[in-house]
Amino acid sequence: MPPKLINDLTDQLIEYHEPQFIFIQDSEWGNARRPDSDMTYNEQFAERLRKAGWSVKIVNMGRVPPHQTRYHLAHEFLGEKDSRLPAIRFNKYNCKDILTAMSLAPVKQGRDGQIMKDKSSEKKLTVPGQEATHFTDTVDLHFLSIDKHILHIQPDFSDFMLISA
Repeated sequence: MPPKLINDLTDQLIEYHEPQFIFIQDSEWGNARRPDSDMTYNEQFAERLRKAGWSVKIVNMGRVPPHQTRYHLAHEFLGEKDSRLPAIRFNKYNCKDILTAMSLAPVKQGRDGQIMKDKSSEKKLTVPGQEATHFTDTVDLHFLSIDKHILHIQPDFSDFMLISA
């Protein structure tokens, strides 16, 4: 079976979720263009959702902080020790690949002593793409978006749960 591309994956999203979407752009890779398209990957994705009648709010993360910052933020969110933060849950059936990728994502120490995500799995032909660290970057962006764009709107999350389906 050939790999699913942006339109295929967007159509699956449209079928499964409510027609409201906060799109956290990956500015580094998502603003690239394919040679056969006049739109970036980000534009193509947002346009397909809008054509299906979705309301799309685009959030640009700007420069993404280093892995160490994202690593500590993930531990804060997933540790559930601060009631001001949302409880985050993953659907173990629909997010199986993300959970596998997160559990297999090793860390290493960078030259400057900082924690870094070991992204070598992305280049190994023996590691399926869905188990490599690609998906973990998406989770990082969600955590950063909550931290940057949502916490200032609703500072108390004691009765709130974010579920990734």
